[in-house]
Amino acid sequence: MSYLFRHILLLLLFAFTGVAHAAGFQYNKQCSKAYRLLMSLQINEAEKLLAAEKQQNPANHFTLLLDNYADVLKIFITEESATFNRLEPNKARRLSQLENSDKNSPYYRYAQAEINLQWALVRLKFEQYLKAFWEIQKAYKLLSENRQLYPDFYPNLKSLGAIHAMIGTIPEQFKWSIKLMGLQGNIAQGMGEIEQFLKQGQQQQDQLFREEGLVLYAFLLLHLQGNPDKAWQIAEAMPTDRNLLNCFAAADIALKTGHNEEAIAILQQKPAGNGFADFYYLDYLLGVCKLNRLDTDADAPMFKFVTNFKGSSYVKDAYQKLAWNYLLKNQPDKYRTFMQYALQRGKQF
Repeated sequence: MSYLFRHILLLLLFAFTGVAHAAGFQYNKQCSKAYRLLMSLQINEAEKLLAAEKQQNPANHFTLLLDNYADVLKIFITEESATFNRLEPNKARRLSQLENSDKNSPYYRYAQAEINLQWALVRLKFEQYLKAFWEIQKAYKLLSENRQLYPDFYPNLKSLGAIHAMIGTIPEQFKWSIKLMGLQGNIAQGMGEIEQFLKQGQQQQDQLFREEGLVLYAFLLLHLQGNPDKAWQIAEAMPTDRNLLNCFAAADIALKTGHNEEAIAILQQKPAGNGFADFYYLDYLLGVCKLNRLDTDADAPMFKFVTNFKGSSYVKDAYQKLAWNYLLKNQPDKYRTFMQYALQRGKQF
């Protein structure tokens, strides 16, 4: 389950119909553009648009959800404790503001649920498990209520499907604790809901959320249903030229489905500059792929990762692979040095 949560920013996807709601939720052109920038990991540019929208339309609470997504993406990409501590208070403030939104809108409970779910996934990365599961429980309750009140509001299916699928991964000996929290679900149910979400999304004019749903679906196909061929089929079709998040998803799935050459091509052509976030995990992925191919320069992207990344995920593995690289180069002293780094740095999953 921890592996899935490390990729969890794929579960923090928004699903909006593009319909403007008075008294609280307006998905206008400026929000749409900001949302697209967020999904391509051009976070700073998105925040500029959101700041302008809040100045021009301060009653639009749709920006609260987009602001939260920006915070969560920053934390996931950097894994910096200082960033987490600085941004975490924003969660309570946004939920408080949402309490004053249009209670008759399907986005009222949905937005609260998404914010809770997003921060739960962040907390799991920082090993704050009790708070995380409380927030998941809160999101589950809100989404379940929203589904009863607005059965035709299909974005519920995306988030509930993700939660139900994750519940299905919990070992049998711990299922009793999940039941005590009022949570239930299984992988088949979750996958079915996401498939239904994608099918209903095809009927909408604005299909931004459909692309995200496909990313989520591809990862679940790979990690929960054991269907690498279908997962790669979806990932291969993702546009990556101007979308750094798609680049991550497509390359990661390519690597894990035996398409090493394709993963290298995706990563070497990743968008950079022009406001794209520094996503150093992609350097780690490129190093792994190049080491798989026994490239002599496989250490270059790995060094970039361990030098710039301030978190701890994959750091042990990166140092171990650097050690292997030096062993292949017949440099036993450096091999021993980097194996020692692997023991001392990063965290074990």
